[in-house]
Amino acid sequence: MAIKDDLKFRLDFFKIYSKFNNWTSAGIDEIYERYIAIYIYIKEDFKDDEEAQAILCERFVNNVDINDSEFPLKLKMSVDAFEKCVTEINNKKIWQCYKDFLSKYFEKCEEENLKLYLEKSIEKVYERAQEKNLLSEEMYLGWLEFLDESNEDNTIKEKKQSSIINHGLKAYPNSAKLLYQYLLREMSSSTSSSLISKFEEAIKQIKPNGSYELWGLYLNYLKEEMKVEHIGSDEVNNKFKNTSSTIRLDDANYENFVLSKYLEWSKETFDMSKFRDIVKDLIHSKQRSLQFFEKCIEIELLSSKKKEDSANIDIVIDNDDMDIDEEQNTIIFQQDNKLNKLITKILRKDLLLLIIN
Repeated sequence: MAIKDDLKFRLDFFKIYSKFNNWTSAGIDEIYERYIAIYIYIKEDFKDDEEAQAILCERFVNNVDINDSEFPLKLKMSVDAFEKCVTEINNKKIWQCYKDFLSKYFEKCEEENLKLYLEKSIEKVYERAQEKNLLSEEMYLGWLEFLDESNEDNTIKEKKQSSIINHGLKAYPNSAKLLYQYLLREMSSSTSSSLISKFEEAIKQIKPNGSYELWGLYLNYLKEEMKVEHIGSDEVNNKFKNTSSTIRLDDANYENFVLSKYLEWSKETFDMSKFRDIVKDLIHSKQRSLQFFEKCIEIELLSSKKKEDSANIDIVIDNDDMDIDEEQNTIIFQQDNKLNKLITKILRKDLLLLIIN
């Protein structure tokens, strides 16, 4: 019974079995139809398993060279099998399997007419699955990539991609990757007004572990807005604080990541004087973690080209400024001396000397 219900066993057995025989395409069909230990009952035993059914559909082109004259006919047989399969099962996964099958041979194919047939077939699969609301988030993203690599006119391509993203966001409104694609295209649009509110809204609705790339895009956008003087540095800082205030307090790693990205961005965008003003402002606006102060110290040290520059570090880590988030770092701050020792070492220039040497 364990073997009967184990698809992987059957597939592995088939691979081993076929190594000892010089099977023709007809021979492969015979294996599927006659050898019970391998495939005879796979259609019934795994009738609700999309992967198993996809393997059955693909069997016609197995061991047929893509340049062989019989390949187009065998491909059509597999396509017909998939068409029947998506009618019977009709869920997201089987449509994904169908698309993956076509894409595999599209990448292998070099013959112009056959490649064009496969390209059109792939696009039709995407369109039909979307009409049935059976496109997964992964397939929406794959569709965008597929169009990116196509030779279609750029204007038509951009129009299609915009439609795909809009439909995708209706189906998956909290998709970080689709929101990223949407905002990226909005950034390149000459007709777009300020996107700050859209970035803020997107970041709020995405789970913390899904918005890392979105924060990077947001900071790049703010930098571009500053270059064209659509927004001032003080307003940038206020916008960042407003957006970051939505971060869940119980997600220390996420908050530390965002603040670290912002500190690095601020150092690259402004001079050190402005950077220190931003750090002070962040310190005063909310309790900060040990990791935050360590990042500030790291940036200060790396920006110091002369030993005497370390005297400026107290601007960042002035004890009067420091309000460390005890609740966020309960375990870390059970050892109160850790931060004090770090600051002492910095002021003694020990770490600076290590970096310089």
